[in-house]
Amino acid sequence: MSMFFMACGAKAAVTVEQPIDGQTGVWIKAGGVTIRSGMTMTGAIVSSGQSQYIYNRGVVIGGDVTALARQYVSSGGVMSACNISSGGTTTITIGGVASSFTLHSGGLANVILSAHAYAVTVERGGNIIVTNAFLSSANISGTLFASSGCNAEAVIVFSGGAVPVRAGGAVNSVTISGGGTCNCAGVASAVVLDGGTLTVLSGGSALAVTSNAGTVNVSAGGYIEYVTP
Repeated sequence: MSMFFMACGAKAAVTVEQPIDGQTGVWIKAGGVTIRSGMTMTGAIVSSGQSQYIYNRGVVIGGDVTALARQYVSSGGVMSACNISSGGTTTITIGGVASSFTLHSGGLANVILSAHAYAVTVERGGNIIVTNAFLSSANISGTLFASSGCNAEAVIVFSGGAVPVRAGGAVNSVTISGGGTCNCAGVASAVVLDGGTLTVLSGGSALAVTSNAGTVNVSAGGYIEYVTP
């Protein structure tokens, strides 16, 4: 009888995937000590001195990355709707995906190495740096650094916001509202100037520009092309 039940138990057994450090799941650590782990975390608070690692098949929804805390989203990992507070940092790298997150004043996001960031809000004093990666749909009241290899789409720059487009960086479909600025040493296309300031630096290009109101500055060696009415 016992053998019968053992056999039935073996057939009904379910393999539960366990997170493996560096490969799967989500981990919060303080130094080398694991504070918490799982495949999904909702509303987790990452505090000073702690780091949250989001690996392949790991999912983080909501929560806060506070001052002196770090968050890392790597390939196959997904982060959504987190708040990055002053002194907190999130790094989305090597194909990781992050969406609908907010950078508060003093918060920093690094989007690098073919990572994707979507629906990002950068409040005044917050910073996002995009290098060799993708950004889509961003509301910028802080600063978006479009570094080399950046491919950014659907960016709105509000009052106090700034988008420095560095050589090798590109932004497309950009609206610059009153009090917002875009200094371009790379390529900015489909630009709508709606009260803000567009400066095209030497080596930079601004294409398909519509100027409703605002200021346009073009340095020697810069190129601008307006939309024909």
